[in-house]
Amino acid sequence: DCPSLDAPTSMGDAAICVGDAIPALQVENNDESFAIDWYDAPIGGTRLAEASASYIPTAAGTYYVSLREVVSGCVSSLRTAITLTINDLPNISITGDDSICANETSTLNAIGTGNFIWNTGDTDSSIQVNGGTYEVTITDANNCQQNTDFTVDEIASPIATILDAPALLCEDETATIRASGTGNYLWSTGENSETITVSAAGDYGLTVTNTEGCSDETSVNITLNSVDAIQVNLGEDGVLCEDESIILDAGTFEEVSYLWQDGSDTSTLEVNNSGLYAVTITDKCDNIYEDTVLFESVSTITESAAQVAVGQDTSLCLGEVILDVNRIQLDNLGDLNYTWTGGEISEQVRVNEGGTYGLRISNECGTAFVSVEIEDCPECYVYVPNIFSPSSSIDVNQTFRPFLGKDCDVNNYSFRVFDRWGELIFEAQDPNDTGWNGRFKNMDAAQGVYIWVMTYELANRYGEIQTHQHSGDVYVGRR
Repeated sequence: DCPSLDAPTSMGDAAICVGDAIPALQVENNDESFAIDWYDAPIGGTRLAEASASYIPTAAGTYYVSLREVVSGCVSSLRTAITLTINDLPNISITGDDSICANETSTLNAIGTGNFIWNTGDTDSSIQVNGGTYEVTITDANNCQQNTDFTVDEIASPIATILDAPALLCEDETATIRASGTGNYLWSTGENSETITVSAAGDYGLTVTNTEGCSDETSVNITLNSVDAIQVNLGEDGVLCEDESIILDAGTFEEVSYLWQDGSDTSTLEVNNSGLYAVTITDKCDNIYEDTVLFESVSTITESAAQVAVGQDTSLCLGEVILDVNRIQLDNLGDLNYTWTGGEISEQVRVNEGGTYGLRISNECGTAFVSVEIEDCPECYVYVPNIFSPSSSIDVNQTFRPFLGKDCDVNNYSFRVFDRWGELIFEAQDPNDTGWNGRFKNMDAAQGVYIWVMTYELANRYGEIQTHQHSGDVYVGRR
């Protein structure tokens, strides 16, 4: 007797689209003692294939598989059904205008059930297109695809042109304007002739339509004689840099003549020198339009000129330095702008710390960058004048005293003045003393040369106390 055998296990039904390659239907079989047979019916029928776990059918339908024991020939009482479905392709078509005029569009509509993708990348069923060939692909619920295309022809439109139109009509003047373009004409005046006669200012429109129904439009504006018909503007007065040229443009107008101050008769003039430039435009109605423009010659600022104007490196030995731009050195440079390193925007800046002070000087023709190095005095700096005028009517230089720098922390200070015979005239023990006023024994000292001697103690950079002595002469001047 044959044992009870289970039907084979299917590896799944198959579904394809028309035109696709037919796949193999398969069942599981991991035991070589059993064979797989394929039939066209659940019971009996024709055996289509034997001893194979897969079978490639030739048409859609349901196929049946049984299990057979190789040695005994016993077969399973039931057969496993496996179905192959071949789905039809979806229907797809395109509707729309198959011919359009240039610069127009056609609406193409894809007809069908499913999802769309056009060769333009659009996924809507309708798209706006110009002339050309367009293809759409539809995908239905079975993932089957079908495509089709549609060609839109583009018909050339006529080119509407208005000829012989004057820009300006003088009083009591008429003009004949002419249409150009292949097709039928229609003017904004209602006339449909090739030419029309105009005598009034305004806009005149023309529409040209060809036999295919495509059209083009244009218009022209005609101005009646008026002193405001032409606007001339050479621009604002300005500067002209070295080796620079400017093109003056008086404007392009129809039926006019040009006259520049040098006799030139074109609409433009190249300018490369300073001066006053003038243009006169005369229209056909003898209206005159004029304008002038003035250019000042400005040199390009150079770093060498800027450095001379600012000055050279110096020191802070007197406690403060005023950096001042010598404007005379920067002649013929027009309006100048100054910007110092610290942000000051004036010609002059006060400096009380050492360092590098940069200055940007600019005008309309360029920019120069310069700098001045200000050094701090490494040790105590002493300055003693060599002349003073105690009786001067100006409150300047009326006393005589030494000037010590900001780093001069002195001790045992002594400042003495002697006449030529060695007599002590003045003495001070305080470095902040106001100084000698030019008097001795309640009388004005005589005009002439006097000797001074100064001594003080000062610690050097290593903290060592050193004694310093300076001497010299001073001239007392009287008026």
